[in-house]
Amino acid sequence: MDSGHDKPNLDFAVDQQAVLDLAYASIGKVSDTAKALIRARYGRAALGSVWDVRQFQALAGKGPFYDALTQSDLDLISSAVLKQCDELDGVKDGIVAAFVQRGGKMLIFQGAADPIFSADDIARWYGEAAEQNGNDFARLFVVPGMTHCGGGPAFEDFDPPTVLENWSETGGAPLSMPAKAPTMPGREMPICAYPAYAHYKGGDVDKAASYRCTTS
Repeated sequence: MDSGHDKPNLDFAVDQQAVLDLAYASIGKVSDTAKALIRARYGRAALGSVWDVRQFQALAGKGPFYDALTQSDLDLISSAVLKQCDELDGVKDGIVAAFVQRGGKMLIFQGAADPIFSADDIARWYGEAAEQNGNDFARLFVVPGMTHCGGGPAFEDFDPPTVLENWSETGGAPLSMPAKAPTMPGREMPICAYPAYAHYKGGDVDKAASYRCTTS
């Protein structure tokens, strides 16, 4: 059931179906094991069952805490917490106005093959933030083939801090990041600022200079 995840690296993530199978299987196996351990230790149903709303209710064993909190209850709690705490960090409702006003710059990278967080969700947030705060404070880089925070058959070897420093010092927003692929030694390609992507224009396919960023 390890789906090939038998080494301390992300080689198994090359097989996207194996990643999905492992993720779905893990939810059930971890839930069942955790509940058994808690019941053995405390002699009662796991309190974690109160989180079993919607997708997790199918995994939860029927017990006194099964319906302790409904989705409406959780929504009510979440809204109350946001009302009390949301502005304490200077960022309200996901809006980064205070950060932008201080001249902050944000560089975001996201794997297009990330099985945990959706690149579509990140892109949607990026678009909304740009509409509300202008498009001069952040750049998003979606990395084809990259899984969660790295790994996969991708050009995942890049240097965001240096790109961010150059942007801050020169004032010129980055159009691309030079990148290498550990799974494809000797190859280079630019990772383009969203929504652009790298298009081969001719020359040595292993060289970054043979590609240009385009949206069409």
